[in-house]
Amino acid sequence: MGDVGNGDDSYHNGAFYLAANFGFYSSIKPRPGDPARPATQFTPFDYGTADAYDFYLRMGPLSNSNEKYLKNANPFWNDNLKHSNYDEFWQRRALAPHMKNVKPAVMFVGGWFDAEDLAGPLKLFRAIEKNGAVSPETLVMGLGRTVAGRVDRATSSAIWILLRRPANIFARTSSCRSFSNTSRAKATG
Repeated sequence: MGDVGNGDDSYHNGAFYLAANFGFYSSIKPRPGDPARPATQFTPFDYGTADAYDFYLRMGPLSNSNEKYLKNANPFWNDNLKHSNYDEFWQRRALAPHMKNVKPAVMFVGGWFDAEDLAGPLKLFRAIEKNGAVSPETLVMGLGRTVAGRVDRATSSAIWILLRRPANIFARTSSCRSFSNTSRAKATG
């Protein structure tokens, strides 16, 4: 994620990503005080129907989300509703402006089918490139199905495009298992 308010997770070029955000923030929220470890069993939000379209029709305007369901208990959700424009709140949280003089080697991983965070890896890679990378940077974009930047292990194959700076560009077609094993083998030595 490079910019939650513009391209990643919350807002996609100005449009609020309602279903994904409500689903996330109805279940993930800050825990008060010194929180205990999370329960091993996750209890998802009960929509009361298998028809998401029907659920959101019954909710009515977005302002009803707190009154009917979330009860103002999640400040993260409230911030999304309060800051519907790309204002200073979102701009302060954007990572690309801070990608200057990055000294360690960096690898950004994303996927063309990652609905929530497609823009982040691309924006951050471009920001380092624009600001003059001090160390090598790599952008890895999967053309197979990805889930939050990782390859879905159930997918039989994926095409990965790697961009490296200093320049060398290549594409690799591989099964997810062999890509994962190859990456692990390189990482461990």
